[in-house]
Amino acid sequence: MSDEGKVRKVLKVEPLSDGSGHLFHLSVLNKIINMEESIFIPVSRGEYAVLVSVFNFILPYLLGWNTFADSVRPRDTRRMNDASPRSGVDYEWSR
Repeated sequence: MSDEGKVRKVLKVEPLSDGSGHLFHLSVLNKIINMEESIFIPVSRGEYAVLVSVFNFILPYLLGWNTFADSVRPRDTRRMNDASPRSGVDYEWSR
């Protein structure tokens, strides 16, 4: 017998009513051991901004998109550098 679907995890992120931040609510329902647990974490606007920035940076790596992006290179970087007033700058995609 499979235990598939017997553990349910839900993460909700909602703004606080006073606008001072967000509330993270994680709930876990485990039908295997008959347990239900909830965790509430208030997060300030500054902390939320940092979390959004971190997730925006790391998400492509978690999904593997960085492999594709690293494989795509501009065809003629010399021409792009000549057109730029900052031609000595290393571009991120030419590394």
